[in-house]
Amino acid sequence: MMKKVLIVFLSLLLHQTYAQNSKFGLSIQGGRVMPSSDFGTFSQNGIAGEIDFNRAVGPKLSVVLGADFESMSAINSDEKWQKLGLNIGPSYHLLQSKYKLDVFGLIGYVRRSIPNIKTAYPNSDVLISKLNGQSSGGLQAVIGIKVGYAISKRINLFVKPQYTTSFSRVSYQSRDLSPAVNERGGLDIEAANNIQFQNRTVNPAGGSVNVGIDILFANDWNSTRSNKTSKTS
Repeated sequence: MMKKVLIVFLSLLLHQTYAQNSKFGLSIQGGRVMPSSDFGTFSQNGIAGEIDFNRAVGPKLSVVLGADFESMSAINSDEKWQKLGLNIGPSYHLLQSKYKLDVFGLIGYVRRSIPNIKTAYPNSDVLISKLNGQSSGGLQAVIGIKVGYAISKRINLFVKPQYTTSFSRVSYQSRDLSPAVNERGGLDIEAANNIQFQNRTVNPAGGSVNVGIDILFANDWNSTRSNKTSKTS
């Protein structure tokens, strides 16, 4: 289903991008993603990619429609955390000279592939936590800034740090085995097996830093308005 949605999205993107007299831009980017807080217990740093379609709706405001992808190695598993998301939201332009500075906030739908992870107590087969592999979907929010530099009228290079949080938490089970550890620091296997697992959740949130290129298919908002005014007069 997500593949069909992405294909439709990209088709509309390409159609609108090449429309005449438009105030559109296309951003292509990639970078590094890092898990935050408790999510780092289950995942490692990974790679991120994103393609954004921007439409100016005012001299300092644009609407962003984007698709993002992430892949992170799982801890204690050969599988990977992977996600594909579609986001939309506003981007406010604080600086529009040779140097660019935007702040943005997006919300969207994400489809996530969750690995199967089992973590055992050191030097034993007794499990501390277990997370069952699955595929799930839900909402996510993205906030960040975009710092750019114009190398021509239609090409910008940029760096974009951002933070992504999910409204759909991932369920797992864990238990505290400290009551089963004896005075010598060894684990009492029988006592450990009698300790019950507790249901918990983790937010698969993370920060990323992307670098990329903006391709502009029209001049800025003010110059586009000036062109329209001159044609009318």
